[in-house]
Amino acid sequence: MTSLSEKDKSLASLALFSSLYDTHRNVKDVLIQFIRMSIMDHGELVVRPVMLKGFLHDDFGFDNLPMAIIESAMRQAPFLSKSKSEKSTYTVKTAGFNKDVDIYKSQVDSAKRDITDVLVALRQHLHQKDFPNTDKISDAHLQRALSTFLIESHHESTLSVLIQQFIILHPEYSSILQKVSNGAIIFMGLSYNPNAKEYTTLKEPLNLYLDTEILFYGAGYDGPTYETFFREFTETISQINNRYYSSHGKRLINLKIFPEIRDEVEAYFAMAEKIITGRAQLEPSRNAMTHLVQSSKTPSDLVRKKAQFWKFIEENGISDEIYSAYYDPINTSYNIESEEFLNALGRGSYQEREDAQKNLRYLNYINILRKNRDQRNFASIGYLFVSQTNQVLQLARIVRKNIAGENVPLSTNLGEITARLWLGLNQGFNPSTTLRSMDVIVKAQIGLSSIINSCIEKKHTSLKSEHDLSSPEYVATELAALKIYVPNHPEDLTDTAEIVHNVNNLEQYVDDKILEVQHKDEIIKAKEEAILDLQSRHTTLLQEQQDENNNLRAILCSKARDEFKNIIERRKVKRYKYITRKNKNTFWSAAWSLIALILSAVISIILFFEDHRTGGSILLTIGVIGILIDRISCKDDIRRWLKNLTLPFSRLSRLSIVKSQLLEFDKCHKLPNFKEFSNTYFKTK
Repeated sequence: MTSLSEKDKSLASLALFSSLYDTHRNVKDVLIQFIRMSIMDHGELVVRPVMLKGFLHDDFGFDNLPMAIIESAMRQAPFLSKSKSEKSTYTVKTAGFNKDVDIYKSQVDSAKRDITDVLVALRQHLHQKDFPNTDKISDAHLQRALSTFLIESHHESTLSVLIQQFIILHPEYSSILQKVSNGAIIFMGLSYNPNAKEYTTLKEPLNLYLDTEILFYGAGYDGPTYETFFREFTETISQINNRYYSSHGKRLINLKIFPEIRDEVEAYFAMAEKIITGRAQLEPSRNAMTHLVQSSKTPSDLVRKKAQFWKFIEENGISDEIYSAYYDPINTSYNIESEEFLNALGRGSYQEREDAQKNLRYLNYINILRKNRDQRNFASIGYLFVSQTNQVLQLARIVRKNIAGENVPLSTNLGEITARLWLGLNQGFNPSTTLRSMDVIVKAQIGLSSIINSCIEKKHTSLKSEHDLSSPEYVATELAALKIYVPNHPEDLTDTAEIVHNVNNLEQYVDDKILEVQHKDEIIKAKEEAILDLQSRHTTLLQEQQDENNNLRAILCSKARDEFKNIIERRKVKRYKYITRKNKNTFWSAAWSLIALILSAVISIILFFEDHRTGGSILLTIGVIGILIDRISCKDDIRRWLKNLTLPFSRLSRLSIVKSQLLEFDKCHKLPNFKEFSNTYFKTK
């Protein structure tokens, strides 16, 4: 979005424009000073707007300044008096005309010296990087190349790549180049506002439609630099809306997305799920996809991230566009979907053609929504597509060149729209208020990031045609180099980054990194094989030791079992002897008691029938009974004695006695379990 002369874009003039704006904080006052200097240089006493427009172009490279802006500044210039007899004619007042002229001339000379120093250093940088025919490049050509990048953000050419490299590697010139960039921002604002009074205001609500990658910037998927850009963008809009809401009760700027953008986001998350589950291959140039895949271990993680993403979109006031009648007959005259514009992009792959058709459709929507609005005035365009995709911006330039003339493009990037809106806040250029997205070094980092991503994408496509994506060699070497060893985020591209120093030979650098990773991979493989061999031998030794231990344990277990069996057998013999002895004693005790009782009873009967011996028989019986009573001391003994008396005649009695004797033996001679015995046995062996 520039309107500087293609013949001579004066960097010094833009730098001076920025310096004067910091002093006056009013664009018309700055323009008045440039008008004063032009009139002095040409020595005119009577001037007209058309004449001054030519002076400003010739002297400072300012082209396409709206006549309304120039005439408004002339009316307010204290050194000009409007002629009453001639229309649009102004006479120079000599009194006070030369006020502070030396100061302004000094500022002009200082700006020119600064730009000269930059160009000399840039030429030396080109020499160091072996840029062909450096000595034959004119200062004017070098200045135009530098201004093309600073103002228009074009960075496709080799010279532009070296300029961005120079800006990053030589930060000592950043303050000078920053003034140029700031001046260009102010000038672009002038170019798209024919009415000077509306320079810093919007006539009607502005609807900004965000592309997919802009949404990912806000969510932080593309790194902190782009996330900061999005935050500055939304904060600037919030400040404007707050000011407008206080007086009008509604927002002035609205953020929206087309339904197709929502579908793209859903498809993006679906592809991330395929990559996580191994059904698709990650492309290393897609930073947002890399972030999603690396930060999500399972599909459920992706589901949670997607919910958080749409919540973020809602919280930032980004709504869906509901209008859908783009292809109604009433809109036919505004339809710009044409093969002519697609062909102007050049021949590309099938996928590139598909992307171009999709991107042209978004621009077509914007053109239809604008309809009959004054598209030369930024304050009244009403609709704008914000994208960071090179193809979208290139298509917008093609459409503007072919059918729109000097109209405001249908699309712009995030940095330009943020700067344009921020300028309306009239905060001036100083470190505390200037946005990071306007920083020239950051701008160069973004440019190189885009170039590196493009190179990575081409290399990835080439490698896919040469390798089987499922082979481990591919994953371990080429893809690893592209994803890990080739930094492509803007914040990584500092003056110490190796890739920045080699960006002029980027393809060779990427190839070298792939070879380097291959070599590292071979070393790693050799180490892994050695480690695997050691692990295998160690495992074999462990297995042999384990087998030996198992055999020894088996032998000991067998011996322990045999010994335990012997113990059981010996215990059985001992138990048998114990039971036999007990039974024998019990039997004879009972037998003798029974015999004694029977004998005493028989003798008592015999003696009973012999009168003279009755007393003796009674005494004998009493004696036998006394012996028995002495042996039976309690009720249990009586029961046991009576039970013992039945032993010779009752099998059940004998079994009961044996059972009690077995329990008594087991209690006195406890048998250990085999586990306890074996553990004790192993310790002794």
